[in-house]
This record gives sequence, structure tokens and C-alpha cells, in this order.
Amino acid sequence: MTENFLQMYKDVYTIFAQNEEMALREECFLYRRGRHIIVIGFEGTDEEVAS
Repeated sequence: MTENFLQMYKDVYTIFAQNEEMALREECFLYRRGRHIIVIGFEGTDEEVAS
């Protein structure tokens, strides 16, 4: 889904994810493709904040 979205909209600077797990997956996806986009997740469990 993210890949299709990024093909349709070239000027994306930030992605808001519903939770940290989704945000981490998006970061990995973007990193592998060499895209520099800010990813923000909204859960913030203690383990996630510590990482």
C-alpha cells in the first residue's frame, strides 16, 4: 500500500502510522528503497520508547 501511495504522490515528507509496529515496518520499507521520509507512530509502549 505504501509503495502505491508513494508512486501516486511524489512529494511525501511524513507518514503517520497508527501504531509503533506499523511505523517500524514503514521505516524498514522506506530505508530499503532509499527514501528519506519521517515516520511517526502513536502507541509509545515502554519498550518502544526505550528503543
